[in-house]
Amino acid sequence: MVLCSVWVATPAAAEHTADEQITDSTAYTLRDGEARVGLWKVEYGLLDRLDLGTYTWPWLAKIASLSGKYEWYRSESWSVANKLSVLRLDLQDWSEESEPAVFQVVPVEMGVSYRFNESWTLSVEGIYTNVSAEGSYNEDDLNGAAAVTNFQWTSTVEWRWTETLAVLLHLRSLAFQGTSGSGSSVTMPDAYTTVEVYGEAQSDVLDVEGASSATLILHWAWSTFNLRVGLGYGNWSLPGVNFVLPEKTYIPEFDLFWRW
Repeated sequence: MVLCSVWVATPAAAEHTADEQITDSTAYTLRDGEARVGLWKVEYGLLDRLDLGTYTWPWLAKIASLSGKYEWYRSESWSVANKLSVLRLDLQDWSEESEPAVFQVVPVEMGVSYRFNESWTLSVEGIYTNVSAEGSYNEDDLNGAAAVTNFQWTSTVEWRWTETLAVLLHLRSLAFQGTSGSGSSVTMPDAYTTVEVYGEAQSDVLDVEGASSATLILHWAWSTFNLRVGLGYGNWSLPGVNFVLPEKTYIPEFDLFWRW
């Protein structure tokens, strides 16, 4: 009898509705006054359709960050939003042996989401990431990633399998990669090529040909707790800063957070 009483008292799982949407890689925002706290992000719905937040993991790596997202159009089927983030990275905060370089990373995003019905949603994003560098660096300081300005496309197909489980296919493609900022950077697109760039030059030499990735994700959403688990393959784009790794590899997806 006691066990039965406890089971009945357990809160019911939250149903995915038009008012309870996934906000990662979509145009959707948190509800007014709603908070999200998890491994990767802390966000708050300051106003209806306006979120302010920060990336959690960059602070652990001594990368300061702040972001804002505004869903400026919403209808029964369509949503359109813009997001602006600012991140600052000093390589010598990571290691005194690193080159003296300071990066300011400013991703500007525009997302469009279309909800076909209660089960299917398609989201497309364009992400322009401006990287300003002061000083010089070698890609070894960033595990082979090129800290350069780039533009990426993403698309996410979402299928609501059950009231608590959504299956997502997330695709990402690098459209352009160049350099900007003062100082110099030394990059290695491959093991045999070294490119040294000065000043605010733009260079197509830094493009990683065919850089793309595909990730299959399972997203569970209960009354407040959310869990994302997935696996992909391709060129990993480092979350937040959007630096693209030149080598294709398996890409794990894992996040857990609370929304209330």
